[in-house]
Amino acid sequence: MIEEVCLPDSHRAMLVIHRGPAQGSRFLLDDDEVSIGRSPESDVFLDDVTVSRKHARITRSTDGFSISDSHSLNGTYVNSISVTSQALRMGDELQIGKFHALFFGNSHIKSLGEKK
Repeated sequence: MIEEVCLPDSHRAMLVIHRGPAQGSRFLLDDDEVSIGRSPESDVFLDDVTVSRKHARITRSTDGFSISDSHSLNGTYVNSISVTSQALRMGDELQIGKFHALFFGNSHIKSLGEKK
C-alpha cells in the first residue's frame, strides 16, 4: 500500500510505526527535542517493556534531525545498527524495543506501508 502524507514545512518530521505494537501509529516531530520512551510523559509514548522509560530523543537543528539513545537497556537502532547518536535521513528505519518506525522529514512524503 502506498500512502502519501504531506507535512506543513521542511522543519517537521514524522515517525510512522510500521512493524510491532501500535502499527500504523504516526508521531509528528514538530518540537526541537522529542522524547521517546515508555514513560507516559514521553512525547512519543511506546508502551512496552522492551522500551526504557526514557529510551531516546530526537533533536532538530539547522543540519536536520538526529536521534540519541538515552542509555536505554535494549539500545536504539537505525537501519539495524546500534547507535548512541545518529543523523537521520528520509526513510531510515528506527528500532526501539519491539517498535519499528520509519522516519520521514520533508514537505512531501511517500511512505510504503508495512515491510514484509
